[in-house]
Amino acid sequence: MISLKRNRLKNEDIRKVLSLGKSVSGNFLSVKFIRNNIGRLRFTIIVSNKISGKSVERNLLRRRIREIIRQSGKYNETNFDLVILTTGNILNKSREEIKRVLEATINKILSQ
Repeated sequence: MISLKRNRLKNEDIRKVLSLGKSVSGNFLSVKFIRNNIGRLRFTIIVSNKISGKSVERNLLRRRIREIIRQSGKYNETNFDLVILTTGNILNKSREEIKRVLEATINKILSQ
């Protein structure tokens, strides 16, 4: 399993990924990414106020995505920095559907 605190991006790293990173999109989320020299996956999740005005719903979505990545465990040794941006109608999607799209999107990144 992935240790979540150790794998979060700092503000300067987020800016670097957003300005220099490549992008891959799924149905209701997109991921910007760059390679890092750390040897492990680091990520952050950005959920806009446009998705929901309620912070409870935005935080629930962040926790769901974080848990999907943590439980998967197969991305431990990937050396990427990811910024996961939620879009569209993601609040109405089930956990399984979010997991399917997120894993497909990350697998696109790993194949590059």
